[in-house]
Amino acid sequence: MYRTISDEELDRRFGFHPGTEETIPQHEKCREAFRQIAWWVDNYIPNGPESLRAKACALTAIQEASMWANAAIANTAPTEKEINEQRTEEEIETGQGKQTEDDTNG
Repeated sequence: MYRTISDEELDRRFGFHPGTEETIPQHEKCREAFRQIAWWVDNYIPNGPESLRAKACALTAIQEASMWANAAIANTAPTEKEINEQRTEEEIETGQGKQTEDDTNG
Protein backbone atom coordinates (compact mmCIF):
# COMPACT_ATOMS: atom_id res chain seq x y z
CA MET A 1 0.00 0.00 0.00
CA TYR A 2 1.13 3.52 -0.74
CA ARG A 3 -0.70 5.56 1.87
CA THR A 4 0.03 9.21 2.41
CA ILE A 5 -3.00 10.11 4.55
CA SER A 6 -3.69 8.70 8.01
CA ASP A 7 -7.07 7.24 8.97
CA GLU A 8 -7.56 10.20 11.32
CA GLU A 9 -6.95 12.67 8.48
CA LEU A 10 -9.34 10.76 6.20
CA ASP A 11 -12.00 10.91 8.94
CA ARG A 12 -11.33 14.64 9.35
CA ARG A 13 -11.49 15.40 5.62
CA PHE A 14 -14.45 13.21 4.75
CA GLY A 15 -16.38 12.95 8.02
CA PHE A 16 -19.57 14.86 8.71
CA HIS A 17 -18.94 18.08 10.66
CA PRO A 18 -22.23 19.13 12.29
CA GLY A 19 -22.78 22.86 12.59
CA THR A 20 -21.95 24.47 15.92
CA GLU A 21 -22.98 27.72 17.58
CA GLU A 22 -19.80 29.19 16.13
CA THR A 23 -19.85 27.74 12.60
CA ILE A 24 -23.55 28.14 11.72
CA PRO A 25 -23.42 31.97 11.62
CA GLN A 26 -20.10 31.80 9.74
CA HIS A 27 -21.69 29.58 7.08
CA GLU A 28 -24.63 31.97 6.75
CA LYS A 29 -22.34 35.00 6.30
CA CYS A 30 -20.16 33.11 3.82
CA ARG A 31 -23.14 32.00 1.72
CA GLU A 32 -24.55 35.53 1.68
CA ALA A 33 -21.21 37.05 0.64
CA PHE A 34 -20.82 34.65 -2.29
CA ARG A 35 -24.49 35.11 -3.22
CA GLN A 36 -23.91 38.86 -3.48
CA ILE A 37 -20.86 38.36 -5.70
CA ALA A 38 -22.79 35.95 -7.93
CA TRP A 39 -25.71 38.41 -8.08
CA TRP A 40 -23.35 41.18 -9.19
CA VAL A 41 -21.79 39.02 -11.91
CA ASP A 42 -25.21 37.92 -13.16
CA ASN A 43 -26.58 41.47 -13.21
CA TYR A 44 -23.61 43.46 -14.50
CA ILE A 45 -21.80 41.15 -16.92
CA PRO A 46 -23.53 41.37 -20.30
CA ASN A 47 -25.22 38.37 -21.88
CA GLY A 48 -23.58 38.64 -25.27
CA PRO A 49 -22.30 35.79 -27.42
CA GLU A 50 -18.73 36.84 -26.56
CA SER A 51 -19.29 36.94 -22.81
CA LEU A 52 -21.85 34.21 -22.07
CA ARG A 53 -19.31 31.41 -21.62
CA ALA A 54 -17.01 33.59 -19.52
CA LYS A 55 -19.96 34.66 -17.37
CA ALA A 56 -20.98 31.03 -16.84
CA CYS A 57 -17.39 30.13 -15.92
CA ALA A 58 -17.23 33.05 -13.47
CA LEU A 59 -20.45 31.90 -11.78
CA THR A 60 -19.12 28.34 -11.60
CA ALA A 61 -15.85 29.58 -10.08
CA ILE A 62 -17.79 31.59 -7.48
CA GLN A 63 -19.85 28.51 -6.64
CA GLU A 64 -16.70 26.40 -6.28
CA ALA A 65 -15.03 29.04 -4.11
CA SER A 66 -18.14 29.15 -1.94
CA MET A 67 -18.06 25.38 -1.45
CA TRP A 68 -14.36 25.44 -0.50
CA ALA A 69 -14.88 28.36 1.88
CA ASN A 70 -17.77 26.56 3.59
CA ALA A 71 -15.70 23.37 3.77
CA ALA A 72 -12.94 25.36 5.50
CA ILE A 73 -15.46 26.63 8.04
CA ALA A 74 -16.95 23.16 8.58
CA ASN A 75 -13.52 21.63 9.08
CA THR A 76 -12.95 23.81 12.14
CA ALA A 77 -15.77 21.93 13.90
CA PRO A 78 -15.31 18.41 15.27
CA THR A 79 -16.59 15.51 13.21
CA GLU A 80 -19.64 13.56 14.29
CA LYS A 81 -17.31 10.65 15.13
CA GLU A 82 -15.17 12.91 17.34
CA ILE A 83 -18.27 14.23 19.12
CA ASN A 84 -19.52 10.69 19.80
CA GLU A 85 -16.09 9.59 21.05
CA GLN A 86 -15.95 12.61 23.38
CA ARG A 87 -19.44 11.85 24.72
CA THR A 88 -18.45 8.24 25.38
CA GLU A 89 -15.30 9.34 27.24
CA GLU A 90 -17.32 11.80 29.35
CA GLU A 91 -19.92 9.12 30.15
CA ILE A 92 -17.19 6.71 31.25
CA GLU A 93 -15.49 9.38 33.40
CA THR A 94 -18.75 10.32 35.12
CA GLY A 95 -20.02 6.75 35.39
CA GLN A 96 -23.03 7.56 33.25
CA GLY A 97 -22.40 5.07 30.48
CA LYS A 98 -25.23 3.37 28.68
CA GLN A 99 -27.23 1.10 30.92
CA THR A 100 -28.00 -2.40 29.75
CA GLU A 101 -31.39 -4.06 30.17
CA ASP A 102 -29.92 -6.17 33.00
CA ASP A 103 -28.88 -2.95 34.82
CA THR A 104 -32.39 -1.51 34.68
CA ASN A 105 -34.22 -4.74 35.60
CA GLY A 106 -31.92 -5.47 38.33
